[in-house]
Amino acid sequence: MKIRLKPNLIFSIIQVVIDADPLLNRWGFSRIVESLYNRVMGRVKQKTQAVIIGNLGVVYKDRGEYGLAIENHEKSLKIKEEIGDRSGIANSLHQIGMIHYSQGEYKSALEYYEKSLKIKEEIEDRSGIASSLHQIGNIHYLQGEYKSALEYYEKSLKIFEEIGDRSGVAGSIHQIGNIHEEQGQYKSALEYYKKSLKIKQEIGDRPKVAIVQHQIGMIHENQGEYKSALEYYEKSLKIKQEIGHRSGVASCLHQIGMIHKNQGEYKSALEYYKKSLKIAEKIGDRSGIAITLHQIGNIHYREGEYKSALEYYQKSLKIAEEIGDRSGIASSHGQIGKIFCETNKFKESFECLFNALIIFVELESPYAKIVLNFLTTLRQKWGTKEFDSAYKNKTGKDVPDVFKA
Repeated sequence: MKIRLKPNLIFSIIQVVIDADPLLNRWGFSRIVESLYNRVMGRVKQKTQAVIIGNLGVVYKDRGEYGLAIENHEKSLKIKEEIGDRSGIANSLHQIGMIHYSQGEYKSALEYYEKSLKIKEEIEDRSGIASSLHQIGNIHYLQGEYKSALEYYEKSLKIFEEIGDRSGVAGSIHQIGNIHEEQGQYKSALEYYKKSLKIKQEIGDRPKVAIVQHQIGMIHENQGEYKSALEYYEKSLKIKQEIGHRSGVASCLHQIGMIHKNQGEYKSALEYYKKSLKIAEKIGDRSGIAITLHQIGNIHYREGEYKSALEYYQKSLKIAEEIGDRSGIASSHGQIGKIFCETNKFKESFECLFNALIIFVELESPYAKIVLNFLTTLRQKWGTKEFDSAYKNKTGKDVPDVFKA
């Protein structure tokens, strides 16, 4: 016997689902949420429809289905504009920004975040203001502007603490940890990650638990503790696979590939990179594509296949330049410079390595020291006279003692 629910009961049920949406997605029940939303879509009022369509957009984004996600958010935005729901408009603008962010389109993302922030400030939505500040911080972080990023994260963290948003507090703490990690301050980064992980475990936020586990894995990897790193990556991968987080799955596969590469297991590394690249290409994750192309280039470089390596580095560099990933730009310049040095193209090598050094110094990255060592090696191979002349032409100054080791 088919049971028919009364309209008012349907509305009550769906309202509970909408209220619980963040928790249900956090616990990995996005498929159930999607099914419920689709079943009631035509039976609810216009304002509720807009919320449901927007929530589905979040579900699709988390799965890496960016086309569907942006389509839903734009539909939701249109309804909210028609009914004059300013809070809803701000939320939709923020979510559209999130999709551009996920695809490495940082300029577009920033435009949407700033539009959203303006409305949130006008309506005094403190929680929304904190979220927008956090995301704007993420843009600065990914463009290597760590000082600006830290300022936004600290503003965001202050508001989250004041309003008692533990999930927001954990997110901002996590990102501050990211900045410490990028600057090679692994001990303090690990402290921030563990604080963030503790909160996320307490509130049952499985997707975010997986993200922190991934970052802790990276700390261990950077310190050469590959066994511990692999354990964290596999924990993270398991959750991401269970909740259908395709972007996260690609990221984990990439890092597992990194461990195999660092242990000299190039064939296994390449297999993981290609799996990761396939997902990144499918979901349109341009940042992920660039990073994986770079690492495939590294495999070819280590095997002495410089022509293939150069092709991958140049593809990676092109995307990094397009999306404004300064760290990625510097990394590609550095590796291309090494290839030119190995193939006796010393002038080209100098240009690439010098560009990499300038960016890494500006980013306060520990990789600056590595590039400095490469330049010192280049001076020895090319000859002091030629190197010193190129340096003076570039900077107008004599070569400092640091290159004369």
